[in-house]
Amino acid sequence: MSVLSWYFQVVRVLVLAAVTYGSAWVLLVMPRSYSLPALAVAYMLASVVFMAAAYLLIGPDLRDTVSKLPRRLMLHKAAGID
Repeated sequence: MSVLSWYFQVVRVLVLAAVTYGSAWVLLVMPRSYSLPALAVAYMLASVVFMAAAYLLIGPDLRDTVSKLPRRLMLHKAAGID
């Protein structure tokens, strides 16, 4: 992987974060709702959207590792491995 392609991947994630969390903030600011519950809900919804979109952006090898992670953690927990 060249340096330029690595930076392109990093920039894609940064743009995704800016668009996801920025749009949640803008939608919250427009009705002038700065209440703590509204901020918490907006942050949680933006996080869910970010995680879903980031999952689609990762390559197949990392996607396979991420999808197998819960099963691996449960096996380690059941076996008592830390």
